[in-house]
Amino acid sequence: MLAVLPFANLSGDPSQDYFADGLTEEMITDLGRLNPQALGVIARTSAMRYKQTPEDIGQIGRELGVGYVVEGSVRREGDRVRVSAQLIQVSDQTHIWAQNYERQVKEILGVQRDVAEAIAGKIRVSLEHQPGAGLGAAEAANPEAYDDYLKGLYFWNRRESHGLDESVKYFSQAIQEDPNYAPAYAALAESYTLEGLADSESEKEGVSKKAEAAARRAIALDDSEAEGHTALAGIRVFFYYDFPGAEAEFKRALDLNPNYAPAHHWYGNLYLDPQGRYLDAIAELKLAQQLDPTNLIVNADLGLAYYFARQYQLAVETCQKTIDMDPSFLPPQWYLADTYHQLGMIPEEVNEFAGFTSLTYTEEPRLVEDRDWGKVMLGAYQTGGYKAYLQAMLSEFQASHRVDRSPPERLATTYMLLGQKDKALDILELGYRQHAPNIIYLKADPYYDPLRAEPRFLALERKLGLPPP
Repeated sequence: MLAVLPFANLSGDPSQDYFADGLTEEMITDLGRLNPQALGVIARTSAMRYKQTPEDIGQIGRELGVGYVVEGSVRREGDRVRVSAQLIQVSDQTHIWAQNYERQVKEILGVQRDVAEAIAGKIRVSLEHQPGAGLGAAEAANPEAYDDYLKGLYFWNRRESHGLDESVKYFSQAIQEDPNYAPAYAALAESYTLEGLADSESEKEGVSKKAEAAARRAIALDDSEAEGHTALAGIRVFFYYDFPGAEAEFKRALDLNPNYAPAHHWYGNLYLDPQGRYLDAIAELKLAQQLDPTNLIVNADLGLAYYFARQYQLAVETCQKTIDMDPSFLPPQWYLADTYHQLGMIPEEVNEFAGFTSLTYTEEPRLVEDRDWGKVMLGAYQTGGYKAYLQAMLSEFQASHRVDRSPPERLATTYMLLGQKDKALDILELGYRQHAPNIIYLKADPYYDPLRAEPRFLALERKLGLPPP
């Protein structure tokens, strides 16, 4: 295993951070595709956690589970760029190889290829491709398109609503400057997909069409890249509930690049878990975790897979480890509260839910005015017990959202626990019509076990294309 640490920006201009970060990500991609069967490469999300870190190479290597580390720097001045890179063996921190490159910005893709091949040779990886094979599509981009593509990646990786808007802008500009640049289309498809998940039903249709068009264009331009196929697979699940179509794209992506962590992650989380193939999902998510060990959502979704598999103790342990990595990250806290419920640990469920909903509503005041949802929930439980807690939750959903925009799986669960099965099924059917993303987990989530014999529930599973029990 190898990790590429964030290249340092030595330009003296913070506005050039995007260029150094983008070069790091492209280097990870190039190394990852050279010979994925022989060389595992840590994904960008985990690598970027070590930007400007005080930790030494030995400690980083142990945390990421790698034998080699690449570190380097980039200095950009006008249309010239100087890249320094070195390969370090973690076990004794020996510098195996080092090289400086000074080129024009338009030649930066050639520098990436040279570095990737030199590193591969030094660690005695037998390449399946001839030198430069598999990199031609990236070289088609002109310098302006590549620069905008790197800016788009910088904002995409921030995963903020403003960042997504900016990523769409820069990826679109890259495409305008080079209409044949496949990576920009794949990245644009992913940006549209994440935007679409938060959109209303009427907005979702337009975004889904743009996302699919971008993904299909990426594949048409370069069928050998995993990114376009992974993006299309996610689109088939999220917007169309098309599991057979998604499976074909996931398998194509994984065949092309077994080092591509997002393909393992989404295949496990979006295809295998909904199908009820929990052990296979856990295996895929563990592969994603190995390639991207500090990625918060990968770790959280591994905990979710344990929850679906009814391996509740492992779910608790995995979610808690993820929360320890970043206490402000909400998904593992949702999953942990759900797991506590299945274990019958109701006080722990309520306390966990109250804690992170207070955080959510502090950070997102637009959702509710002058109210701390966590305190409301906890107060209801302390004065009236679990039923009062559920009724308060339902009231808060109705007060702080329009009901048809609330998370349908949460509303349905609340109604069901209150004994209102028909109302729960009404909400789930509404979620299906709205293409709510989490409806795909009907077969997997233990909360729905009391509904599994209901004809309406069975019909909904059939509409989703999920396998029969």
